[in-house]
Amino acid sequence: IHMGSIIYKSEKEVVIRDSAQGGREVKLPMNQVRRMKPMPSLMPAGLVDQLNTRQEFLDLAKFVSLLGRPGPYANDESPVIRKWRVSSTAEDEGTPAYSLVNGELPLADLPDGTTVYARGFVNVQVPGPVKLLINDSTGLSLKVDGRAVTNLSAPLQLNAGRRTLTFHIDRSKRTTKGLRVELAPASGSKARFMPEGGI
Repeated sequence: IHMGSIIYKSEKEVVIRDSAQGGREVKLPMNQVRRMKPMPSLMPAGLVDQLNTRQEFLDLAKFVSLLGRPGPYANDESPVIRKWRVSSTAEDEGTPAYSLVNGELPLADLPDGTTVYARGFVNVQVPGPVKLLINDSTGLSLKVDGRAVTNLSAPLQLNAGRRTLTFHIDRSKRTTKGLRVELAPASGSKARFMPEGGI
C-alpha cells in the first residue's frame, strides 16, 4: 500500500509522492495497481503526538487552516524547482535545500563563498523543448546533465528521464535575490515534465 499524492498518471504508470517515505517519488506500473482510493488527508499519522508544546500545536493548526488561501501560504501549482542540492564546488554532491512557498530558493540557504552551485532535478515523461522562466539570470550559468547552456532564455531540448540542472551562481552579482526556476513547454512543444520536490 502506498499513500501519497499523484503527480503523474498515464495508461502505463502512475507516479506518486509517497508520504510514508518522506515525500519520495515512487513510480508504479499500472498493471500492478489493484485499486486506487482517495484519502481524506495526507498528513502523516501521529504528527500531533510529536509536538512538544501547546503553542506548536496552535502554530500547526493555524498553518493548516491558511493553506490554499490567498496570501503567503497560497498553493502555487507552478512547475517550479523546489528541491535542490547546494554546494561550494561542482564536484560536491551538496546538501538538501528547499524553495519557499513562492518557489524561490533564498540566497541565505546557499553555502558561503563567492561562487556556489545549486542542482535541481526534473523528471521528463515526454521529451521536447522546454523554457526556463528564471526570476533573474544575473550571475548565473547553467549545465544540463553536464553540458553547458549558452543562452538561458532559449528553449532547452530535454530528453526523457531524470535531468539534472546545475546552476553556477556568482553571489557577488545577485545582491539579495534568491533563485526561482519555473519550467514551461516551449511554444508548440508536447513536452511533459515534473520538477522534483519533497524531502
